[in-house]
Amino acid sequence: MSAPPHARWLAKLRQHPLATLVAFCLVTFVVGAGAGAFVSTISHASGGGIIDPLPAGHHPLTTVTTLAVGVSNATVTRAPTRAPITLLKTAGNGGKKTPTFTAPGPWDLIYHCRNTTPYASRLLITIYTNANTYSDYASYTCAQTYGGDTTVEHKGGSYYLQIDAVVPWDITVTTH
Repeated sequence: MSAPPHARWLAKLRQHPLATLVAFCLVTFVVGAGAGAFVSTISHASGGGIIDPLPAGHHPLTTVTTLAVGVSNATVTRAPTRAPITLLKTAGNGGKKTPTFTAPGPWDLIYHCRNTTPYASRLLITIYTNANTYSDYASYTCAQTYGGDTTVEHKGGSYYLQIDAVVPWDITVTTH
């Protein structure tokens, strides 16, 4: 008795790393589509190309299960995730010019404030390069409750911040 078609197919698949990657994408497609009307399998044995219709008598979910078992030996390597590094942390009540900080790449400007006055109040943060050139700004309307936001700056470099406010605030700059 010969091996079923999917067993021969899996044996061929294990010999070709690129085919394994394509099969993984196919599993993702099939699982995402559910037991749809058209399911394809990859086969080098057919000689007619790499995509063939599902063999007669095979249920789509059986093929997906077999395929998933066949590629379960694959090793997935993920890039290590880095925790954000704090480049600057400062707080105040009023205006302030921060020390210069250097961001190696994109960075986050995280700011909060609380309006302690009976009037509308804003926190204005102007970003300057180390060469005293305007780069960007962030503005936030401070509410009676503590609130804030985050702005992503996409270019690394040396910067300092000019903070203008009449209410308590805190600012943190982290790597992105």
